[in-house]
Amino acid sequence: MRLLKHPVFFGCLLFLATAAGASSLPAESGNGVAGPAPIVGSGDQPADGPLRLTLRDALQLAIARNASLRSAYLGRVLDRANLDLAERTFQPRSSVSLEARGDRSAGLNGTRTRTASVAPGASMALPTGAQASLNWRVERVLQSSAPDGTEDSTSEVTLDIRQPLLRGGGLEIGRAPVERAHLNEERNVLVLESQVTSTLAQVIQSYRTLILENQRVELAELALERSRQNLETRSELVDRGRLSAADLAPARESLARQELQREQTLERRDQAELELVRLIGLEPGTRVEPEDTIDIRSVQALHSDAPSLDQALDIAMEQRPELRQSLVTQQLAALDRTLAEDANRWQLDLSASVEVRGDAPSTTRAIEQGFEESPGHTVGLQLSIPWGDRPARQQRLGTARVEQRQARLSTEELRTSIRIEVQRNLNALESRWDQLRLAEQSLELARQAVAVEQEKLGVGRSSGFEVESVERDLREAEQSLLDAAINYQNARTDLDRVMGVVLERWELAIPQPTS
Repeated sequence: MRLLKHPVFFGCLLFLATAAGASSLPAESGNGVAGPAPIVGSGDQPADGPLRLTLRDALQLAIARNASLRSAYLGRVLDRANLDLAERTFQPRSSVSLEARGDRSAGLNGTRTRTASVAPGASMALPTGAQASLNWRVERVLQSSAPDGTEDSTSEVTLDIRQPLLRGGGLEIGRAPVERAHLNEERNVLVLESQVTSTLAQVIQSYRTLILENQRVELAELALERSRQNLETRSELVDRGRLSAADLAPARESLARQELQREQTLERRDQAELELVRLIGLEPGTRVEPEDTIDIRSVQALHSDAPSLDQALDIAMEQRPELRQSLVTQQLAALDRTLAEDANRWQLDLSASVEVRGDAPSTTRAIEQGFEESPGHTVGLQLSIPWGDRPARQQRLGTARVEQRQARLSTEELRTSIRIEVQRNLNALESRWDQLRLAEQSLELARQAVAVEQEKLGVGRSSGFEVESVERDLREAEQSLLDAAINYQNARTDLDRVMGVVLERWELAIPQPTS
């Protein structure tokens, strides 16, 4: 048939088939989050003792199991689905309408007519802001009681295109929904990165706090053991007559005080362990034992090279997620201003329509006739001038301009804040290192003082009060060195957080949502 050779007919069929195929594509499967493989099961600790974790293991577990982060990952799945939906803005949409109708005209001798029709159609938005639609309607008169009524068929194919020339026209305006979706997706990624970085910094400090409390327990045990040995030594000297019985009172008081401090230290250790378990996301009651330790006998090994101020600032300005998020917000504000300016333009649209129509007793013949005849067409311009809502449109434009300026000021303020934070944390890191070296020297001097007083006590040239005093100084020096070591490492973590390189420092990655 000549109908099958008609190019317009084939073009219509191709358009409808493409639209129907695009709309019937199956959704991509899987709405989970691809994350790192868990290090442990569902919070079960080993049967042979506590769960031993390095700091990096704890960070990996926190990324995979922390309750707040898991909730954020679910939100990212929705964000990704919204982006996928926005990216389908310019894909064709198709539909098919089926209709069966019975009509009776008014009057005593009204006629009855029964008709059936099928109307496939497709529409598509273009990046230029245009709207295109193709509709094909085939209608068949099944029965008519009119005296001259006969069964008849009608085929009508219409292609309509409307292109805005002023308001709503152009690639920038037409692609605005997709561009906004991409900017929102980028901002959501940065919000998640900031949340993950903040959580990891908390885990790092909590892990080190547990190390600190464990070593405080060890120091408390050592101090308690020294107090017991000191009491035994003085008791022997009293038995030999070299000390009076009154010299035993300080030793007994010291022993009681050390037992109390050990119990208090054990309680603080338990609290630190519970906090780490909460941050990691393990089951309550899980015992955690850090594998990493802080060796205060080798302070130099704890030292790490710090970047210069210029290097740290360059890294922070490039990596800090809060600053990148502020820049994205600035782009969104600029897009809102562009749309507000576009809303103040006149509406001038160019419209074009092409129609092919055929009428015949046979449905096949009606379709053939429609494509055999010359198509009709319409071309026109439509101008619409907004009237009466000017204050609302001006208010929207003014709001967009103010918000864009506020976004710029917020970015500049954040840059200034980051510069101050980087400089403050660099100074703090240097100061913590100096304190660590001084604490090391203080510990060495305290050890020498204890050795001297013990030797003097052995020859009767010192008293128990003096020995107890220098031993108390030694315990304080040991604790001060441990605190200084933890403070120094935490200062380095704070600097990494300020520069936005916590993930890179520990070679970790944020789980990506599977779409």
